[in-house]
Amino acid sequence: MRHLLDERDPADARAVYYALQYDDARTQITTYRPNAPRAIGYVCQSRTGYDLFRPLVTMRLPIHHLDESAAILYHSLIPGSPLILNIPEAYMPLVMGIFDIFAEEEYKVLVLDQGRYRPILNVLVTHETASNGLPSYVIRHQNQRAAVASINWQINHFADMALTFDNKSRRTAWAESIVAALSGHIVDQGRIPLLTVKEGDDFSAEAAQSVGFVDLGVREYMVEAVLRPQT
Repeated sequence: MRHLLDERDPADARAVYYALQYDDARTQITTYRPNAPRAIGYVCQSRTGYDLFRPLVTMRLPIHHLDESAAILYHSLIPGSPLILNIPEAYMPLVMGIFDIFAEEEYKVLVLDQGRYRPILNVLVTHETASNGLPSYVIRHQNQRAAVASINWQINHFADMALTFDNKSRRTAWAESIVAALSGHIVDQGRIPLLTVKEGDDFSAEAAQSVGFVDLGVREYMVEAVLRPQT
């Protein structure tokens, strides 16, 4: 299955995390074809804190062969079961054809260009440890966490960042400061920072790009859906 993923490609980073490095006890991976010496695709279902009742489903499919890609999904998933799909943009036409979709969100994956990285010194930024045990960088205002940069997950080559802001005290300089602080930590650990931004979240994207993140055109979708019965 590893041959279906490129651990150095930011477009594959999330799929690598769930298929190869996430908790085995909370992961079910189905490869296709059954008993074949070399898989042509796989589906990974992970139980996560993102949703306690629906698995997060990642996959890699031979997407230029739609019939085989559909066969992999029907082999791996139960029609009618609620799912959250995390898929590359190229998979959306197939998903729209065989799933009932209840919600979808498009995301772009920004990558730090270390040649453009701009450190920022801000005495308001403090280092903390998040609930997942990974570092976060925080600015507090009026005893509240006004801006937080944390790590969602990390693999050998990448770390995916999350940004949260208190809308009442949203400030561009604060956003840039926490992004720069966490990015510097990630780079010091030998990884490349990623930031997955919902389309339309210009505030986060612009803060990241001012620090040195670039848009390489990688797009992902999060889709709430159920697989239709096979006809």
